[in-house]
Amino acid sequence: MPAHGSDVGGSGATTAGGIADEPSLPPAASALEVEALAAASALEADSFKAEMRELRPLFIMAFLEVCSVGLLSARLPILLTTAFAREHGALAAWHDGASSGRCEVALSWVSPSADELRANATALAAACPLPRNAATPCCAADGRLSFPDSCPPGVTALGPAQPGSNFYYPHSAICTAGNQAAVSAQSSSDAAVLLLTFVCSPVLGKIADAYGRRPMLVAAEVAHLLPSVALLLWAYEGVSVYAFFVTRAFTGAANSISVALAYIADKTSPRNRAPAFGLLLATATLGVVTAPIGASMDAKPLATTAVAGHLVTIVYTWWRLPESLPPPMRTAFAPAALSPLSGLAVCVRTPTAKLLTAILCLSGMGNRGLQDITSFFLQGAFGFDSMMLARLLLLLALALLLLQGVALKHLIARLGEAGVLLLATTACVCYDWSLAAAATFSGQPWTAYLICGSLAMLGAKRTKKFQSIENMKFNVNRFA
Repeated sequence: MPAHGSDVGGSGATTAGGIADEPSLPPAASALEVEALAAASALEADSFKAEMRELRPLFIMAFLEVCSVGLLSARLPILLTTAFAREHGALAAWHDGASSGRCEVALSWVSPSADELRANATALAAACPLPRNAATPCCAADGRLSFPDSCPPGVTALGPAQPGSNFYYPHSAICTAGNQAAVSAQSSSDAAVLLLTFVCSPVLGKIADAYGRRPMLVAAEVAHLLPSVALLLWAYEGVSVYAFFVTRAFTGAANSISVALAYIADKTSPRNRAPAFGLLLATATLGVVTAPIGASMDAKPLATTAVAGHLVTIVYTWWRLPESLPPPMRTAFAPAALSPLSGLAVCVRTPTAKLLTAILCLSGMGNRGLQDITSFFLQGAFGFDSMMLARLLLLLALALLLLQGVALKHLIARLGEAGVLLLATTACVCYDWSLAAAATFSGQPWTAYLICGSLAMLGAKRTKKFQSIENMKFNVNRFA
């Protein structure tokens, strides 16, 4: 008989009464749990990859659409400013050739600061001649400053310069008025876009539920084609530039974003929706790579290329994008769905939804207006030309992609969603005030690059709003 307290057969320990305890198997249990977790993780990864493959045509469509819009983003502010200036000034001889200002050859045109204007410093500009569609002044061989046929960037900074100054530009007042008119038209157009989006998006969603996603996406792409067609007619036929803003306003009636999000919801499981939304935003952001291409174009080839890009997007959407909502899953269309209030009920269904809606509305009121006019503001106050705007857009796109792919997940883990929203709102306030102060006291382009780049936390705010809205749409019953 074994000694008291000894191991019986090496299989377990005995109690004081000599009865062996049941052997415990935590290592084996842990190994099984690890295997189960690994299998579940692999299954989830396979599911995610499969769902993202199904969404690949949608991502390509979003990329093509933003490429077409991105072509215009950098070049359009100067074209529109000049167009409105011509309407205000109706000048017979726009081009003045060499002005009375003295200049020195530099790498590029440098907009003057207030101190340089007061001291009548020598202007710095690239050597003439510049490309035909260049919008910046250049330094002629005789050392005199020559202005382009279009309104030059930095026209607001040139305003105080008087005759005899090295920076005197005879059409400064007209170009400043053109810049302000373009800002007003842009703001009015965007207000109409937002109003129509607010009213029509719920209705568009109901129609998409009844007739499928792809027809609504094609309709949205056609709506986005119309402003480029108006720009084409302005460039070739002299149609009023206001046609561009009127047609642009109607793009709010057919917003492709809401339908694209519904498409993702059809194709993905709840667990994979948020990453899919992030991939859609990231893919669309990559479309701004066309901005430098558009920045080097004149009005006619620019408008032609933009129209061609939208047509390619429409054809691709119709022929290559599979329908995500098969007929058996569709809901019958009811006339009551034409009321936008029925679709907006989700925004006030629960206290959390009400609070989130209020936050988004207040945030939009504070930031959307600045987003609408930033390119015109940078052109007028900081002397940004088309290529500088294109570089800034690429910088912001890169910051947003890095924020989405690297920083945002860690910020949410440390601060929570509410903390990230608070941090992003603080960054927005700092951005607004810093940009205004830099325009007032400096006016140098590098300060705008620094402010816009370092405070790219704006991207986090847009991202979190984007995801929060979708959580509200598709998981509204989970709100407390």
